[in-house]
Order: sequence, then structure tokens, then C-alpha cells
Amino acid sequence: MFENDRLTQVISFITSLLKRPYFLLKVVIFVLGLLSIGAGGWFSLGKVGKAQATQVCPISDSSSGEIDSQEVASASNLTLDIGGAVLKPGLYELKSGSRYADLIAAAGGLSKQVSKEFVAKELNLSKELKDQEKVYLPFEEEDIRTVQTIESNSSLVSINEATADALQTLKGVGEVTAQKIISGRPYSELTQLVANKVLSEKLFESLQSQLKL
Repeated sequence: MFENDRLTQVISFITSLLKRPYFLLKVVIFVLGLLSIGAGGWFSLGKVGKAQATQVCPISDSSSGEIDSQEVASASNLTLDIGGAVLKPGLYELKSGSRYADLIAAAGGLSKQVSKEFVAKELNLSKELKDQEKVYLPFEEEDIRTVQTIESNSSLVSINEATADALQTLKGVGEVTAQKIISGRPYSELTQLVANKVLSEKLFESLQSQLKL
């Protein structure tokens, strides 16, 4: 009976408190405060988790891109041969898009014995260079016509020495045909391209003036 009286007293006490508006307001404020604190803690935890994820898996530029660009730049360089009346004749590697003036500067400049007539009439310093090109600057005593023949021959594509890329600069020659030309080496005559069925007769006729052994 004592326990029943105690329980009755507790229930009566709580009932009297609930009948007081001021007490109810305080309870509501207290509950809202707990909910606010819980929501703030959850939001902060989410931000911390996100920050940690960002640190663990940062987004950064890959160094492989730099390597690839360097490889591409290296592949686009020109290998050139310059001889004759320059201070340092030889092989040079220049950037793609370089001009005759750049190659002559790399070779130390013109020799004092260079043909003044050739420089004045024939040398175009602004002309863009091509890969594997041979440039020859004549001396004063040399015949310009001989030099023109040398330069004309140097612009031809060698079917015995040219790379697959160089062969593909020829109109009508693709990757497959270029490999067929390389596989058929060495050639003793240009006409072997047709005889060995590497090129069709029509294609050979259109390219003959651009080829050399």
C-alpha cells in the first residue's frame, strides 16, 4: 500500500506541473535545445568527414601529363644537316617550325668565305625547315648551279633510308604502303617499286620526281 501511495503522489506531482504553462514552456525550450545541439553536432561531423576525405584523396595534376608533353615535344623536333660555308657544319636538332636563320645561327653563323652571290640571290633565311633536311651553303669559288642541284636532291625522299613518317609525307602513301616500301629494301632502282608491286604504276608515276634511292 505504501508503494501505491508513493506512485500516486508522483503522478499527482507531475500532473500539477503539466498544468503550469510556464513549466511546459521550459520543457519545450529544453527539448528544442537538445535537438539543436544534436543537429549541429551531426552537421559538424559531416564536415569533418568530408575534409578528411579530401585530404586522403586530394585532386591534383598528374605529373604524367608533363612527361607526355615532353615526349611529344621531343618527337616534333627536327634533325638537320648543314654543311659548306658555316663555322660549325654538322647535325643539329631544332624545334619544329624553325627557320633557315635558326639553323645557321646554331651552326655558328656564316663563314667569311661564303658565296655572297648565293646569300644575296638564293638564301631565304625565313624559309621553314623540314625534318631530315640537308642544307648546304656554297663557298665563294663554288658554282651556284651545282649547289642548287645538291639542294634539289636533298629535298627528295629516299626509298632506301627514309623513315615511315617521312614516306607518309608523299601524297598517296599511307602507313601500310610505307611499311611495304621499307620491307622491300634495299632498292637498286626506283622502278623496283613497281616491279615488286610495292607501288602501283599510276602512283609511282605521280611520285617519281619526288623519290631517290
